[in-house]
Amino acid sequence: MLLEFVFCVVENTLNRYNEKDDVIGLTEPGDRDMGDIIADITTSFVVLAGIFFPSVTGPYHASLLN
Repeated sequence: MLLEFVFCVVENTLNRYNEKDDVIGLTEPGDRDMGDIIADITTSFVVLAGIFFPSVTGPYHASLLN
């Protein structure tokens, strides 16, 4: 039980970003002709922060203006 918990924690805390042309959620190359959903850009923490940070702070900022 403890070993499963440790494995789960380690597996979910490591960075796993998609590379360009990889299947979403996997680390293997995909093929659009076969119907795979593939990443169109290489993901990183900076890209994710650039996308999600404004969407989180925008409503907060707007609420301060009223």
